[in-house]
Amino acid sequence: MGNKPRPKMSPAERAKQFMPFDAVKGLREALARKEAELLYTERQELSDEASEALNAVLASLRAGDRVAVTFYEGHRYRTVTDAVRRIRPGGRNIELNSICIPLSDIFTIVREEEA
Repeated sequence: MGNKPRPKMSPAERAKQFMPFDAVKGLREALARKEAELLYTERQELSDEASEALNAVLASLRAGDRVAVTFYEGHRYRTVTDAVRRIRPGGRNIELNSICIPLSDIFTIVREEEA
């Protein structure tokens, strides 16, 4: 066995050794599509009673109130808990500190009681 010195690798060649390897091309994309299919949820229509209750809660909210809002977004329901910044009936949305939600997408609003 000889002790030949190895030629130095460029940083780019060295980095290739540690790059992720996909054994099956397209597997990640196929898994992402399948996950989206499994998580797909159809939008539910509110009953008249639920719609009236939602309108009553919306009418009673003030800026600074903490609420948990469940709404339809991207083919699934999502819940966000945050403080109300403002409600724009003319603009047809509710602004929380972190997100603006169209009123037509809201499924439920629950006011968090202060401890």
